[in-house]
Amino acid sequence: YYHSDILYECVNIDDPYERMKHVVKFYLSGFYKKPKGLKKPYNPILGEVFRTFWYNPKTNSKTFYIAEQVSHHPPITSIYVINRKEGYCIYGTILARSKFY
Repeated sequence: YYHSDILYECVNIDDPYERMKHVVKFYLSGFYKKPKGLKKPYNPILGEVFRTFWYNPKTNSKTFYIAEQVSHHPPITSIYVINRKEGYCIYGTILARSKFY
């Protein structure tokens, strides 16, 4: 959610095709920012919860992000993101996959 400002634009677009283009733009923006030297994902303990929020000065709103480790083997993380004022809610799971070289 490094570029959450793109997601806010999606809520205000009436045309479904243009809105989908902005959703894809937001999705692809997540691949832009990658920390140097990152080799494997952080694997928190089962039940560990990460909570944060960030402030959007353009709309004077807060976006809340909650993630919880729901499975250790395989590592699965569930996420929930909401910004009520901007009008969006996202939820899903992330399954890390290992590769051996």
